Amino acid sequence: MKSAQNRARLAVLIPAVLILQLFTVIPAAVATDPSTVPVTADATVSSEAPTGLKVAGRDAFGLKLAWNVWNNAPRYRVQLSTSPDMANASFYRFPPTTGEIRGLQPDTVYYARVAALSEDGNTRLSPYSAQISGRTDSADPGATPTPSGLKSTAQSPVSINLAWNSWNNAELYRIQFSTKADLSDSGFIRYSTTSAEIRGLNANTSYYFRVVALSPDGNERLSDYSPVISAKTKTATTPLAPVTSPLSVASFNIKCANCFSGVPNELPWTDRRSAVVSTITSQMPDVIGIQEASQGWLSNEPRPGGLSQFEDLRDRLNGAGAPYRLTNDKRNNCVNHVTPTNCVYEDQGASQGTKLYFNPSTVDLLKQGSHLVPSANGADNARYLAWGIFKQKSTGKRFFVGNTHLQPGGGDAYHALRKQQTESVLAEIKSENVDKLPVIITGDFNSHKWTEPANVTYDVITGAGYVDPLGNTYKTDLPSGNATVENRIGTFYDSFNGFDRQAKARNNYGNGTYLDYIFTSKMRVSEWETVVKVDSNGRFIGTIPSDHNMVRADVDLPMVAETIPAPTPAPTTIQTFTDVPRNNQFFTEISWLATERISTGWTEQNATKTFRPLQSVNRDAMAAFMYRASGSPTYTPPKTSPFADVSTNNLYYKEISWLASTGISTGWVQRNGTKTFRPLQSVGRNAMAAFMYRLADSPSFKAPTSTPFDDISTQEQFYKEMAWLASTGISTGWTESNDTKTFRALQPVNRDAMAAFLFRFSAKFQ
Repeated sequence: MKSAQNRARLAVLIPAVLILQLFTVIPAAVATDPSTVPVTADATVSSEAPTGLKVAGRDAFGLKLAWNVWNNAPRYRVQLSTSPDMANASFYRFPPTTGEIRGLQPDTVYYARVAALSEDGNTRLSPYSAQISGRTDSADPGATPTPSGLKSTAQSPVSINLAWNSWNNAELYRIQFSTKADLSDSGFIRYSTTSAEIRGLNANTSYYFRVVALSPDGNERLSDYSPVISAKTKTATTPLAPVTSPLSVASFNIKCANCFSGVPNELPWTDRRSAVVSTITSQMPDVIGIQEASQGWLSNEPRPGGLSQFEDLRDRLNGAGAPYRLTNDKRNNCVNHVTPTNCVYEDQGASQGTKLYFNPSTVDLLKQGSHLVPSANGADNARYLAWGIFKQKSTGKRFFVGNTHLQPGGGDAYHALRKQQTESVLAEIKSENVDKLPVIITGDFNSHKWTEPANVTYDVITGAGYVDPLGNTYKTDLPSGNATVENRIGTFYDSFNGFDRQAKARNNYGNGTYLDYIFTSKMRVSEWETVVKVDSNGRFIGTIPSDHNMVRADVDLPMVAETIPAPTPAPTTIQTFTDVPRNNQFFTEISWLATERISTGWTEQNATKTFRPLQSVNRDAMAAFMYRASGSPTYTPPKTSPFADVSTNNLYYKEISWLASTGISTGWVQRNGTKTFRPLQSVGRNAMAAFMYRLADSPSFKAPTSTPFDDISTQEQFYKEMAWLASTGISTGWTESNDTKTFRALQPVNRDAMAAFLFRFSAKFQ
C-alpha cells in the first residue's frame, strides 16, 4: 500500500516567484540625463581631465570607447552627441575604463568626451576630457540596431515561449523579463539560440520581455535591447478527474551485488536487499525496470547451480507477498544459460542485469524479448534493452515497456556511444511495437541535464516524440511548460544518491538531476514519485537501499484498438540493412536510398550492414545525400575551401563545396568575415525544408496567409519553405492528440525521415 501520508509530506508546489531570484541582474551601461541625476559641478577636485580617450572598436550600431585611469576614480560618465557642440547629448555611466555604447545609427559621426564620477555617480570629480569623434560603420541593407521579431510563440500557466530573429550571427542573447512594464525587478537569462522558454511564472499574469545580443563570452553587449513586448501566461488548468485505473511503472538501479565500493553508508547486497524489497513493496508498481540485477552467482549461496542477484530479488519479493515475475529468467545467452563457462552461444533472450519484473495479479505478459545495443570495446559490459508487451487486467489495454542501462563514461567517445545506443534502443522498440501500442521507456541512461556538451540520450528520445513527464530539460531545475505530470512527490531529489546520508537535492522545488528516467509516448501521467525514505531534514532513514533512488510514475493508458495486420505487399527490393526490417515504416524509402546508392550505411564488425534509421542527420551527410540524389553531377571542388571549418581533405568536401556553389546552403558569415558550414551540426526540419525548396530550384510559390501548422507562425524563418514542403506532400507534419497540426520545426531530421523526404522529392521533381 502506498503511503498517502508520506506522499503528502513530500509533495511540493514549485514557488513561481522564485524565478526572479535565480538569475543575477547584469548591470548594463545606463544612459542618463544630467537633470535627472544631480552632479555637483563645484565638487570637482582637480583641474585635470581624464586623458587618452579613443575609439577602441566600432560596428554599424555601436562604438567602444577607452580611456586612461584618472586618480583611481570608481566611475566615469561619457557624453555623446552627433553635434560638435554636444547639443542634444546622451550620457552613459561606465566603470573604469572602457564603455560600449549601442543603438547608434550606421555611418554616422559621433562626438564624445569623458569625466570622472564619484562611487554613487552624483558628484563629478573632474572636468570633461578633450572631445574626440568617431564614425560608425555602414550597415548591410536591412540590418537593424537591435534583434528584431521578438514574439511570444506559446504560453502555459507556468511558462512563456519566445522567439526572435538572428542578429548579425550573434552566438549569445540575453532576455530581460519582468511583471512590470518599466522592467524594474527584472530577471535575466542567457540563450545560445533564437528561442527561449521562460519558466516558473505565475498563472494568468502579464510579463514584459526584451532581448539583446551578447558577445560569445557574454561580457559585452553587441546590440541595444529590442523593443519591449508583453505576453500573458494562461489561467491555471482545472484539475482533471482522478485516473480510475492507473498503471504504475517504476525504474530502479539496485547496484550489482559484485560492485561493492565501500563508500560510507554502503552495505553489501546481503545487508541492503531487504531495504530494496521494502522500497519496491511500499509502491507495488505493476511493471518495474530493474538495472544492475546481476546474472552472476551470489557468493556463499549453497543452492545447487547457485543463485543470481535478479533471482534473489524475485524470490525475496515473493517471500514478502509481492508475486513479481520476470519477463525472462535466463542468465546467459548460452545453450546452458545457467553459467557462461564453456558457453555455446544460443539466444535465450537474456539481458544480463537489465530486467523487467511484472505483477501478474495486475498485468498479463503477452510477449517479451531483448536486444543487444552497440558497445565500444570488449572491456565494457554488454548493454541490453529488455522489452515486454503487456495487458492491463483492469482495462484490457495493451502497452509496451522497454528497459535499458546505457554505458557510463566521460569524454566524446562515450558521449557518442550513448547516442548510438539510444538510437538502437528506439529502433528496436519501433521494430517490435508493430501495433503502435502506448510505450513506456525506463532505465539508467548515464546522462543528465548537466552533462557536457549535451544530454544526448534525452535529446534523442524526446526528439523521437517521447515525453519526459517532468519536463526536466537541459541546465535548469524549473520544469518545462510541456511537463505532463499532474502531481509531484519528491521530484526535486536527484535520482542518484551515491549512498550519501543526506539525500541529494539542489532545491526543494522543481526537478533534481536524473540519470534514471521514465519516458512515455503521449499519455496522461497522474503522478511521479522519486522514492526516498527521509526524515524532516532530508536525511535517509535506516539502510540506504542503493546508490540510485527508485522513480515511479502512474499513467493512464490510452486505448488502442485490437488490429489485424494487413497483408504486407512484397517489397520491390531485398532487405539491405539488418536494422531496417520489412515492417519498418520507411522500409521502401530506405531500400530505395540504398538501391540508388544515395546512402550505403555502415558495415559493422560482423560484416552486416546497418542504416541507423533514428540517428539524426548532420549537415555534412545532408550535403552528400543531396549531391547523390541530384545524380552526382560532374563538379570539381575549389582548391581553397569556401568554409573555414571544412578542410579540403574533409570526407565530404566535394559535396559540401557543391552545395555551396548551387546556393542550396551558403553557411554562416562570422564576425571576422570568414564563412563556416558547421558540418557536424544536426539539420533541423525547418532548415531541411529550405534545402529541399532550393534543391527544387526555388519554384514559384506563394505562401498561404494562414499557417498550415499550429506550431509555426507566418513570420517564422523558412515559413515559405515549410509551407511549400507541406503543399507538395513531401512532409505534412504531425496530427497531435488535440487534432492540431504541427511541423516541429526545430526537431532534428532523422535518417529514416531523410530517406522519405528524398524518395518523395525524387518522385515529384526528378
